[in-house]
Amino acid sequence: MKAHLQGLFFRKATRSQYTWNQCVEVAIEKEFVAVRNSRDPGGDILQFSHEEWDAFVDGVKNNEFNIS
Repeated sequence: MKAHLQGLFFRKATRSQYTWNQCVEVAIEKEFVAVRNSRDPGGDILQFSHEEWDAFVDGVKNNEFNIS
């Protein structure tokens, strides 16, 4: 893990607490937003700018990713 990603405080949605740890976790920092797989906390971490993260969240809210 890169040094600047160590010690991040990751959290996951409270609605996913009963899904056997099958979700992503997010750490919102001053400079970036980090995302990791909750089943592999020592694995890869994706890093996004706040603008990228905001665009993603807006897309989710607007059902832009609805594949049904």
